[in-house]
Amino acid sequence: FTLKANDSKRLHLAAQELKSILATYDGVHDVQLSMQKGNKELAVELREGFAFLGLNSGDLARQLRQGFHGSEAQTLQLGKDEVKVRIRYPAEERKGSDAFAGKYIRTEDGSAIPLSEVARKKMDYGYANIDRVDGYRVVEVFANVNKETAEPQRIITDIESLHIPSLQEKYPGLNYGLAGEAMENQESLQELKRGTILALLLIFVMMAIPLQSYIQPLIIMAAVPFGVVGAILGHFLLGLPVSILSLCGIIALSGVVVNDSLVMVDFINGRRRAGKPLLDAVREAGSARFRAILLTSLTTFLGLLPMVLEKSLQAQFLIPMSVSLGFGILFATSVTLVLVPTLYVGGLHVSTELLGALRKWYGKSVPKSIGGERL
Repeated sequence: FTLKANDSKRLHLAAQELKSILATYDGVHDVQLSMQKGNKELAVELREGFAFLGLNSGDLARQLRQGFHGSEAQTLQLGKDEVKVRIRYPAEERKGSDAFAGKYIRTEDGSAIPLSEVARKKMDYGYANIDRVDGYRVVEVFANVNKETAEPQRIITDIESLHIPSLQEKYPGLNYGLAGEAMENQESLQELKRGTILALLLIFVMMAIPLQSYIQPLIIMAAVPFGVVGAILGHFLLGLPVSILSLCGIIALSGVVVNDSLVMVDFINGRRRAGKPLLDAVREAGSARFRAILLTSLTTFLGLLPMVLEKSLQAQFLIPMSVSLGFGILFATSVTLVLVPTLYVGGLHVSTELLGALRKWYGKSVPKSIGGERL
């Protein structure tokens, strides 16, 4: 998580509290903050009541920097070299814990006030790094998660819904975002959504052109949702979380499960072109294509099965994708054998009734059929 706020103190307290919350989840370990303590340093803070003299924290810091780091007075040219002349306290007055003793701060009217009266000092640890995004101070709270005992996305969702609102109420002005792997997963999901829409659109176009129909591609693609259900069931049966690779497998699955439906629809179209009645063509397609459709799906599933059952570390990366493809094809095939013929007959009936109603309302300009003998 990335926490953002203008108040650094509130931000640090909120980050510490979120760190403690993350540590309570099983499987979460090595919880850390990006705002780490740095070296010990002397902090100087302006005392209250000196604003009437025209002093502020910026003036105090600037005068101390000029005294210890130096202020460039002029540049001298010595031959080919330039020598910068700096004015600052002597070296012996800039070292040691009493370096501020006997120092003065100038006010707007030019008077000098002892530093010990204007400011108070204390030893404290500074920050090793300070990050800012869009003008806000930023702290990242990150941890490692054992994915065998915990699901990262579930933990993120739980914290976003239960703990982040209470932190924002407790620390006004606090904002948050995702970082690290969680942010990368979120960006990947957005890309997958766009890729899925594009893939389905291309599948529809590639089938609509040769079939010369708008309805038949939809009938063929009706198997895609059932393939997704099969992929999720496969993950559930094997106890695997649905990951980015699982979704990539589901997108690939959408281009594979249409093959069985396409084979059956093409056979029905061929029988109807040969003069067979609709119901007879559907029955013949079911019996003639049953073996081919079933064997194609089973061989694909059995080919992926060794990858699904592989236990080696190298194979773990590809197992979610294999589960999506294998179980999705298997489940979609069992549904396709019943669903596609039913939708074909129903789709033809609906399109016939629709065209009849259109011809009745708008006259003979509406065609009697869509794509000849096709839907």
